[in-house]
Amino acid sequence: MIQQSHFAGLFYPSKPDDLEKEISLLLSRLKQRPEFEIKGVIAPHAGYQYSGSVTAESLFQTKNKTYETVIIIGPSHRYSFKGASCLDKKVYQTPLGTIAINQEKQQAIIAGADNKTIFYEPKAYENEHSIEVILPFLQTLHPATPIIPIIMGQYTNTIVQSLAMSIIQQCDPCKTLIITSTDFSHFFSAQEAQKKDFRAIELIKKMSINLLQQEQEEETIQLCGLGPLLVMLTILDKWGVKNIEHLSYSHSGMVTGDDSSVVGYNSFRFY
Repeated sequence: MIQQSHFAGLFYPSKPDDLEKEISLLLSRLKQRPEFEIKGVIAPHAGYQYSGSVTAESLFQTKNKTYETVIIIGPSHRYSFKGASCLDKKVYQTPLGTIAINQEKQQAIIAGADNKTIFYEPKAYENEHSIEVILPFLQTLHPATPIIPIIMGQYTNTIVQSLAMSIIQQCDPCKTLIITSTDFSHFFSAQEAQKKDFRAIELIKKMSINLLQQEQEEETIQLCGLGPLLVMLTILDKWGVKNIEHLSYSHSGMVTGDDSSVVGYNSFRFY
């Protein structure tokens, strides 16, 4: 009942020592910001050479917090399905070891959702990186905290609401961290990417769920993990979260030197 890692050696180092060193280096470059009761973050999921510093920024700010459960919601990139898939395994493995999956709470979330919109679909995890690449940071900062991984496929407003409401019913807002795993604009010039991504930042800071959906459809913004973000924003709104802080922005061209076609990355914290 172990979920094996599939992207070690591709998106991040496969050797434990190398992975520990890389994460330690990324975290050591950050300054601790004023502390708050963080209930949600946005983190990217590209290879560490591209977005590792942004992912580190989003999670570093939680390092002094204690959580009962971390819920990670990411998009499905390679397997097409409708709804949201949990993981019917006891642990998720990375080169740093295993991280426990809170099966009891996960099963309660599935049972509490309407119309069987949440279920176990193992194929959603066979070739998916959006959750896996974040786990080594959690293992470093919150080694004893179990997770609930959720991959979202095609979604409707009904699916978003069903998943959000079930999580709200089953999770204590004072003991739960929700992570939205998403990258932002894909394969535009750096100038166009920044235009789209800064507009998305503006909408996220206002928690404008309807405008996020509308502008994604109009292609004025682009997030591969918009569904997961909509779920998180719905939950945080019900939990009374009012403070949204944008932490950092980057794009792949800042690493490659090629600004002709880039992918955008952002980190946020919500408290």
